[in-house]
Amino acid sequence: MKEIKAYLKVSKVNAVMNGLHKIGIENMTVFDIISFGKGLVTPKHYQYSIEIVPKHSEVAILKIIVSDKDVDKTVETIQSFAYSNQIGGGIVFVSSVKEAIKIRAGQSGEEILPN
Repeated sequence: MKEIKAYLKVSKVNAVMNGLHKIGIENMTVFDIISFGKGLVTPKHYQYSIEIVPKHSEVAILKIIVSDKDVDKTVETIQSFAYSNQIGGGIVFVSSVKEAIKIRAGQSGEEILPN
């Protein structure tokens, strides 16, 4: 199993979620956050003084747990639907999940994944 964590522009979240639904990935968690750091200023703001350029971005984090066989198609879908050709377009992280246990049923491993 893998955890896919995607940091996305808020404006791209619905498109990404719709794309994931089309490939059968329907269970996910979305968080709205504010991100601080380099590379967050869009090119349209370069013309303004640095004092008024925002130094943060509204970002969404999309978290999905998928089976190993679904990782590539999930990441490709996120990349395809989140693409903006702008600075701060997003980042996708893929991490291994050592164990997953369903609290009520006591099931564990990939059998708990609905996708």
